[in-house]
Amino acid sequence: MRFASRQGLAKARPELNASNFEFELGWVYVHPSARGHRLASSLVQELLSRLKGTAIYATCRVDNTRMHASLFRAGFRQAGTPYPSKINDPELRLFVRS
Repeated sequence: MRFASRQGLAKARPELNASNFEFELGWVYVHPSARGHRLASSLVQELLSRLKGTAIYATCRVDNTRMHASLFRAGFRQAGTPYPSKINDPELRLFVRS
């Protein structure tokens, strides 16, 4: 996981104020041999427990439905419209949690 700038907020063009989101949750990776055990959800929950009350956004490839599920379980919601990634073919989707 990493924290980054607010670039994803601007690219998705949601009706949100980027300055309200201090952190981005990104690059959550679980080795293929360990997938299917909700480890990403556990990582996200641990992070959120350390940032209680902090508004966070996440970006995720539109085709990464497992991570979408992890984010929904953690209370994130989709915002804005998908936008092109600079490093991957699939577009990115924005998720926010206040």
